[in-house]
Amino acid sequence: MKKNALLITGLVMAFLLLIFILGAVDAARRGAGFLFIPSFTPTSTNTATPTVTPSPVPTDTMTPTLTSTNTPEPTLTFTATMTATETPTSIPTVDLTALARIIYDELSETVQALTPSPTPVIPDAELYSGLRKINPGDGKELYFVRTDYSDDYRGFWMDWNEITNADYFLCVQGGYCSAPKSDLLDDLPYFSDEVYQYYPVVNVTRGQAAAYCSWTGKTLPTIQDWSAAMDSFPVDDRNIDNKNNGPRRISSENSDFIGNVWEWLDDEDAQGNGVIAGGGWKTALQDVREHRLGRMKPNQYSSDLGFRCILRVSGR
Repeated sequence: MKKNALLITGLVMAFLLLIFILGAVDAARRGAGFLFIPSFTPTSTNTATPTVTPSPVPTDTMTPTLTSTNTPEPTLTFTATMTATETPTSIPTVDLTALARIIYDELSETVQALTPSPTPVIPDAELYSGLRKINPGDGKELYFVRTDYSDDYRGFWMDWNEITNADYFLCVQGGYCSAPKSDLLDDLPYFSDEVYQYYPVVNVTRGQAAAYCSWTGKTLPTIQDWSAAMDSFPVDDRNIDNKNNGPRRISSENSDFIGNVWEWLDDEDAQGNGVIAGGGWKTALQDVREHRLGRMKPNQYSSDLGFRCILRVSGR
């Protein structure tokens, strides 16, 4: 009886041992914990890494976009282009002879409209001296002078005032004119001093004066031109007030046709001297006369010598 009980107990123990061994083997094969208790370090739990790693990728890919947005090259290129277009425009490329005729025709029509005639006005039958107009070519105010001493042209527009330091500086800046031979007036800066920008330019030779006139499409006046202009300019503009202390500032009220600075003409005498006209601030008041002429070597200059230009109206 006892033998049977021991045998049965042995079989049960062997069966339990077998089950234990098989369970251990199966747990090792499947990666489970001992006695089917789940392990707290399963390898499958760590496979979430692919889900986490994509997150920094978008952040890195934005870097080149931000860098290209902040690149300043397009702005610098645009600025350089704008600077290149600031090269001074050459005024002589304009047909200023035709422009002078257009200005004259416009003003003639204005005068005719203000003074109606009982009979039809024949075009170009009358020329009007004393018309004033701003020249769009250089911004200078012009004064029309009628002439009858040439078959080549019927009159000319003359600068109402002398050429100023500011006018001449633009020609120097454009590379067409050279700077005055001296910057000084009584040992003080004159041409380079902003205070005197609207005063007559002085200390220039006849060649320098002619170069400026050419730059604006004009010429220096001749002795005949000067005489015709003297007979045409308003009498009130001939009032002078020489104080012998320097040129006067130009104004639209006074042409300073005589007595402010001598002015270069486009003539020479038999000895090769250039002709100047009008008298200057150094000239004694009693010697300043309407048709006063002087002589100066073409390559000489003076602190009381400047110029003005004319623009001819051609044809008859």
